[in-house]
Amino acid sequence: FPPKQQRHDFKIEGFYYNDQGQMIGRADLEAHIQPEWKGSFHANALGNKVPGFWKPGTYRVELFINGSRVANGSFEVY
Repeated sequence: FPPKQQRHDFKIEGFYYNDQGQMIGRADLEAHIQPEWKGSFHANALGNKVPGFWKPGTYRVELFINGSRVANGSFEVY
């Protein structure tokens, strides 16, 4: 990312969809970067305490930073 003169705060939002296109959850993360950092790694996940919540199938994820879509992808549960 480009150099900053001061700390930069931002919000990461992850939206999870099942194979029927229904949103089944979201994971939000408040994050920041410092001016002296050359890079950063931010992680969050949408797990579940209920065994079997993630049924076999293909799921889609969309990621937004401060409301702008920055990435999307999918994963499969067997």
